[in-house]
Amino acid sequence: APPMVKLRIVDVSPKPKDGNAVDASGEIPDESLLATVQLEEAVAARMPCIIRGLSLGPCVDTWPKPERFAEFVDCPVKVHVSRDADLDFVAKNFAYKTVSLAQLVQRASRSVQPEGEYFLCPEERYYLRALGGDSRSEPAQLARQFPQLAPELRLPDQLYPSERQFSSVLRVASAGLRLWLHYDVMDNLLCGVCGTKRVTLYPPYDAEYLYLVGDKSRVANPDNYDAAEFPDFAKATPFTGDLLPGDVLYIPAMWFHSVLNVTYTLSVNVFWKTLRDELYDLKDAYGNKEPVPIARLMQSLQSGLKTVTASGLPPEYCHVYGVQLANLIRERLCDGGAGSGQDQSAAE
Repeated sequence: APPMVKLRIVDVSPKPKDGNAVDASGEIPDESLLATVQLEEAVAARMPCIIRGLSLGPCVDTWPKPERFAEFVDCPVKVHVSRDADLDFVAKNFAYKTVSLAQLVQRASRSVQPEGEYFLCPEERYYLRALGGDSRSEPAQLARQFPQLAPELRLPDQLYPSERQFSSVLRVASAGLRLWLHYDVMDNLLCGVCGTKRVTLYPPYDAEYLYLVGDKSRVANPDNYDAAEFPDFAKATPFTGDLLPGDVLYIPAMWFHSVLNVTYTLSVNVFWKTLRDELYDLKDAYGNKEPVPIARLMQSLQSGLKTVTASGLPPEYCHVYGVQLANLIRERLCDGGAGSGQDQSAAE
């Protein structure tokens, strides 16, 4: 199995100047310009990294206190609730429930719920991925859904083109809960506000080892899986690191990632577009729908396969032509055919 790779940490902490501490104003100080360049190089190389030392604003001090959320008693949110520590989107081992944000913070910050204050069992775990006003078509925006919280978070928009921002998503998770392994089609920054997350990422070129169902892996826990059922998973190279309060994790599009909430956590992540606008599905509210040309190809392929299946061709025909189709797709897509040019960039 490939060795585990530690995520690179880009430290942009304010450095002492002339013997005096530099005030953390939220701007990256001159002393950290080299680190900023290093981050830009990481983005250009499509490599994840943890940015440490940015000022995310007063949220790092205020949000960890459950009483900060008392005013959200009339703010309903839809959450995942599970008896299991490993959320599995493929197996659907969770239920969707609605509580107020105030209730969610109280419950998620406890390891055991008192009698009468749980849905499934006293040890149940919670996960919130905030939604937009219309969850089917409107991306989540922290300032729109939670305007009282937004001023307390200083989004690190010096690190991405803010005019290309797609969404900003509040997340709340219980201690011990792990989110399924998946990818997103947009770049994003995961801003840790409260608690510690242990992140595991896999590069796009390891996709063939990850047992995909759509944009998700059948392997719910990369640290504890059935090697007999998923023998090729060990061939994938894991990149790991801990996201601490105030840290920002850069996750390039198409990098697979699983997140273990070591403690109760609050975080916000920001998605932004790196492809041309017309390549994105206009109805994508989550930032994970296939790019338009891929979606059209898949639809055509499904239709064609249905026609072939209904034709009654003998198995030997289907096998030979199936191999030819697989080779064609690998040659044109996986071996650099469609993606070898640089005309997909929004920067052009």
